[in-house]
This record gives sequence, structure tokens and C-alpha cells, in this order.
Amino acid sequence: MARDLSAYLQDVIEACNSIEDMMSGVSLEGCRNKRAVRSAVEREFIIIGEALGRVRTLDETLFSSISNS
Repeated sequence: MARDLSAYLQDVIEACNSIEDMMSGVSLEGCRNKRAVRSAVEREFIIIGEALGRVRTLDETLFSSISNS
């Protein structure tokens, strides 16, 4: 069953919140030294990219308005 546009946008919000939670209290140096933190953050960015790719496929007009803001 195909997901609707709002589900992909919710994925973006959840991934952003996850990055914020993971990085809370973590210094730049701490991030550099912890591969697990870097990997987890990277995975969330991958989720964001995949979700926005789906948004673009489903609604080019919405994607264009987001990317031009």
C-alpha cells in the first residue's frame, strides 16, 4: 500500500527530532570521536533524503516550494 505525502513529511520531522535528541549535549569533538553517533546521525540524514525524494515524486509543486524557500 502506497504511503501518502504526509507520512513522508512526518518521517522528515521525526528524523530531524532524532538528530536533535542524539546531538543534545554532544560537543563537536564528542561527535568526531564517536563513530556510533556519527553513524546514527548519518542514517537520519539518509531517511530525510529518501523521504524528500518521495515527496518530490508525489508532488513536484510542493517540493519546489520547499526547496525555493
